Amino acid sequence: MINQVLQEVTAYTDERDYAKHQVVYRNGAPTRGFFYVKSGLIGLYQTTESGKESLLRIYGPGYFFGYRSLFTKQDYRSTQEPCCQVSYFR
Repeated sequence: MINQVLQEVTAYTDERDYAKHQVVYRNGAPTRGFFYVKSGLIGLYQTTESGKESLLRIYGPGYFFGYRSLFTKQDYRSTQEPCCQVSYFR
């Protein structure tokens, strides 16, 4: 069932590759969809009031991210950056 859903979702999306540290989106950017990690690792960062970045979590293959902002119709509330070469669907 899950594989069938993923096939249907990815049929309507674009596959993209990002290099390590190439930002997917930044905190405060307008929401432009949600993402599915095909391969690699993506870090979720938030900037503190003092300007330091704090790693909140890491997403690996099979994880979705960015959907909360899409469903709430708010700008992205964090920064997403690959920890290594990554492929994802958007």
